Amino acid sequence: MVEMVAATTLDDPAVLFYTSGSTAAPKGVTHSHRTLQHSVQTVVGLYPELDSREHDIVGFLPLAHVAPALLLIFTPLLSRLVVTYCRIEDYEDALRTVRPTALLWPPRFYEKVADELIARARAWPRVRRYTYKGAMWVGRRMAERRWSSGQPSVFLRIAYTTVLHRVFLPLRASVGLDRLRVAFTASAATPENVIALWQIWGLDLRESYGLTETAGCPVAHFDQTFPRPGYIGREFSDPRFQVEVAHDGEMLVRAPLLFREYWRDPEETDAVLRDGWFRTGDLIERTAHGEIRLIGRKKDVIITSGGKTINPQPIETRLKESSLISEAIVVGDARKCLTVLLEPSAQAKALTTAALSERLRAELGRVNTDLARAQQLKDFRVLPRPLEAERGERTANGKVKRNAVVSSFATLIDEMYGGNDDTVIANHLR
Repeated sequence: MVEMVAATTLDDPAVLFYTSGSTAAPKGVTHSHRTLQHSVQTVVGLYPELDSREHDIVGFLPLAHVAPALLLIFTPLLSRLVVTYCRIEDYEDALRTVRPTALLWPPRFYEKVADELIARARAWPRVRRYTYKGAMWVGRRMAERRWSSGQPSVFLRIAYTTVLHRVFLPLRASVGLDRLRVAFTASAATPENVIALWQIWGLDLRESYGLTETAGCPVAHFDQTFPRPGYIGREFSDPRFQVEVAHDGEMLVRAPLLFREYWRDPEETDAVLRDGWFRTGDLIERTAHGEIRLIGRKKDVIITSGGKTINPQPIETRLKESSLISEAIVVGDARKCLTVLLEPSAQAKALTTAALSERLRAELGRVNTDLARAQQLKDFRVLPRPLEAERGERTANGKVKRNAVVSSFATLIDEMYGGNDDTVIANHLR
């Protein structure tokens, strides 16, 4: 064993993570001991106290994914993070038992727990519900002050401290999250309403950015408390961490945590690693203060709020095998599940509305049979008109422009998610 350790260098491969295979065959992402060390450094940058005192975290996500493995396996080796691991079906009990002080979740879990807490507050007796309503009013005023970088009045600070300890922390304690002061979310876009609600409840929830190829977080709100929702922060303070914006808006990252190569795939490696810069495939914009906002992806990839990365094109192709479907546009970015917009064919127009709906539902069932659960389509809507190039929904040669379609039919899409957690949270914030 001693000889094996002595023969190993920091730049030798340490672990192999596989991408989801959303845009091509899954690729093995090789990280070395050195890149993992720097990735852990960013985690400690998110939680500086991990070096000085013990922090508790509950783990339940599969360790084959890069974020859970980094946080639950490698970070404890170089910090004072204490992990309690459980099965995913037991995580709610584990949270209440451990009461973690550190947290990094995909957006879906923050949505799910927030929805549960909203339901609990609504079930309280009338007087307590009125108290909660008043607390939310105070919480909104405090959040708006924080986002505008304004100084809250003495009265607002006293009022917020009171409702935090008498209303919000007891509410969070019911699910075991009362000891948390700061928490992070990554792996998918987080709805702004979700971040806003947790911040109102006193949890400094910050959105971070990372990929399998980065392991850690090259971009995050490392030292910005209660940041305005919608931004992912800025690069790590170490000068070796750099972010640039390419001419087409793509985010380029240079950092010591970048993966070495795709396993036995030099062509794919060369396609994204050039002169030390990693081409992320994400489109961004930066504010005058250096804050980074994600605005889209170069490729049509959907990332659900549960962190699942899905290529919609194969699903759409299967749907268009039906003689009833002329066009299919799968949606679900930052949502908890996939749905689809369908443009009926000329043949379909001969059917009654009820008959067409029944037939299309059967087509969804046909396609869903061969799909993994996260890829399955939960609902559909028939487009009220054909897609038009004049409206920007198609290119000149007839290709569908996904973002434009989503924008044109936003109301129709929202109908399919009428009961989702984000809608509940958005209504609750109002």
